[in-house]
Amino acid sequence: KTLKAKQKSVIAFCDIPKTTREIIAHLGIEYQARAVKRYVTDLVAMDLLRPIILDKPNSPHQKYVAVQCPIKEDTIN
Repeated sequence: KTLKAKQKSVIAFCDIPKTTREIIAHLGIEYQARAVKRYVTDLVAMDLLRPIILDKPNSPHQKYVAVQCPIKEDTIN
């Protein structure tokens, strides 16, 4: 699947863990379930983003990081 420009922007933006709200705000679009699916959930499914709290995928503290970037412990909270 070919990535869209905004999806590529999300991957670059998530060099450190970001919340879904931070990701959607970065894109300058309204926070909606459809936007979260397109720009977060779909990228997780493609193994391009990963959640940092693996055992609690729906945690209100969940953040996402680009797969090629290591998680920095001081950025988790």
